[in-house]
Amino acid sequence: MNYFATQQFQSMVELVRSWYLDGYVHTGMSLQNTEASALVQAGELFSYITAYKPGIEQEVSVNCGMEMITIPLMEPVVSNRSSTMRYWGITQSCKNPGKAMQFLNLLYSDSEVVNLLSYGVEGVHYVRYDSGVIGYPQGVTAQTVGYVNTMPWLLPNQLISLVWETYDADLWLQLDQYNRSAQRTELTGFFFDSSAVAEQNQALNQIVNEYYYGLTSGQLDPAIYLPLMLERMQGAGLDAVLAEAQRQYDEWLAAREGIS
Repeated sequence: MNYFATQQFQSMVELVRSWYLDGYVHTGMSLQNTEASALVQAGELFSYITAYKPGIEQEVSVNCGMEMITIPLMEPVVSNRSSTMRYWGITQSCKNPGKAMQFLNLLYSDSEVVNLLSYGVEGVHYVRYDSGVIGYPQGVTAQTVGYVNTMPWLLPNQLISLVWETYDADLWLQLDQYNRSAQRTELTGFFFDSSAVAEQNQALNQIVNEYYYGLTSGQLDPAIYLPLMLERMQGAGLDAVLAEAQRQYDEWLAAREGIS
């Protein structure tokens, strides 16, 4: 189906449009690369949308320099995008795949290696507290510590690392339970090959790119521009792309059911 023609998308852009007209949307967002958290610190924003997970409330509070409250807007879902966004592997051109595999195995199984890459050297860059969490040694700050990894979540298995003092001690248990509760969409594992309708698909993407940000930021009136976008998509070969996607999905589904 065309997601942009659904009632769900229409209701969403109408809601954001109402926020925009009431002055709740930062009008200069499209003209700058400033992080939303920096605008909160500057007193220009009171809220923003971010990816949700256990511990995110502490993260955004630190980034914003004040206590923030998070409200989940949907249930956790596993999709093709979330499952393939960041993954680890061994390249085909790797000269020593055996050693690379051994190192990957350490990143998934050895907490000492993961803690080293996440936080640095124990006693130098961090210390353990009796409560089980960790923090900076006495007299050391984020500016003077000498080793900072701002993205430890990029490592393969963060669940075996220590927990920083700004989070709940059972953060990894919360995150593991949250991940396991996620539902899989019916399309998880299906990837559309657009080569048969490449020209039409490219034209559709270009049309969506013209309208999407304006509609989802409230700057474009959906009563005017959403029908215009849908009309242009229809004329650009939407039906052909949908038919090809449906054909591929039916084949994929039949093959999957045959295997099971």
